[in-house]
Amino acid sequence: MVKKNIRIITGANWGDEGKGLTANFFSDPNTLVVLSTNSCQRGHTVVYNGKRHVFRHFGSGTLKGAATYLTDDFMVNPAMFREEYEKLLEMGVYPKVYCRSGCLIVTPYDMLSNQIIEDSRGDRRHSSCGCGAWETRVRKTALTANGIGSDALLIQNRGYEESALDAVERYYLKKYADNDDMRSFCNDITKDNIRYDLDFFRAHVTMIESDEKEKEMLRGADNIIFENSQGLMLDTDYFPDTDHTTPAHIGCRYPAAIIARTFSPDEADIEPLYITRTYFTRHGNGAIGVLGECGKEAIDPFMKDMTNVPNPWQGTLRYGLITKTDAQDMIGRICKDTGYLLDAGFEAKPSVVVTHINEFVSGALDDALAGAAGTGRLGRVYTSDNEETINSADMFIKGM
Repeated sequence: MVKKNIRIITGANWGDEGKGLTANFFSDPNTLVVLSTNSCQRGHTVVYNGKRHVFRHFGSGTLKGAATYLTDDFMVNPAMFREEYEKLLEMGVYPKVYCRSGCLIVTPYDMLSNQIIEDSRGDRRHSSCGCGAWETRVRKTALTANGIGSDALLIQNRGYEESALDAVERYYLKKYADNDDMRSFCNDITKDNIRYDLDFFRAHVTMIESDEKEKEMLRGADNIIFENSQGLMLDTDYFPDTDHTTPAHIGCRYPAAIIARTFSPDEADIEPLYITRTYFTRHGNGAIGVLGECGKEAIDPFMKDMTNVPNPWQGTLRYGLITKTDAQDMIGRICKDTGYLLDAGFEAKPSVVVTHINEFVSGALDDALAGAAGTGRLGRVYTSDNEETINSADMFIKGM
């Protein structure tokens, strides 16, 4: 029996490690990239064949012709989806997207609420990027992909029917009754724009209505990549600082559930890939490694990052050095996360992708990875020194 080739790509730390690079490298035109968690706040950079794009709603294999699947645990922002879709068309790229009908819809109301809350915190911001993911997850009125065609979904509320979109607007008008920005934003023009984006999204995706349809689609793919957003240290399973974590689980938890309902253990060859730079990066507030934050010059004063530019919500990208303790902790949470696959009955040994090795050499990381690989805790260790390619290796030997 030929086993299905499945990879799960996860950031090992706080994000910005190189997940887009990794997903693109392992993709081809017969790949299905599954976005199984989080939302449009993801920003995965891909450079391929002279083109550069930061992916939010589309899998990072899109430039190679890979299809994308948005699962129930991914939250869609139709306005940002439309903008990105049109940008890809301008690049000569024609995305193919599947969407599970129960995925939550992020609206501009959610985004404005997110930004109002972050502004109110001043210097104690939670480091949200202003995309409204948390607000969408917790608000009382759910707007999902199976009911977004121009107010198609009618819900019963206090004896009368209203559209789900009307209900979301009413929710925020009540929540921000004294906020002029929200009250002025809630108008017919805003709602018409939202309806336009909702219709555009629905017209440019193929809806997956059931587990059986999902199973049929996944089993029909030659190569499957689960591309997670952000990093394990933004998941409360691994970092309990809830003021600076994400409203979703990162890693193998959701992919393991999808794989288990689709394939038997003898049908799947799974490689969990955990991505890290040779140093730490982090957006916004919160702890960063044992030693804390360091200046960019301690890593490489000449490096340039065109994706992680300063922004009003998360500020400037922060840096930190990886100590022996940090590296060992990283390997520990990687192995713990792979346990979700083991619990589901699938044998899987974690591999690591180390990026940005041209910018900095971490002896502590080198030693920890070499030791873990030598004792069999890790599978392969890959390296990358650019934005487009990955070196396949069985041991990480740079700097040793």
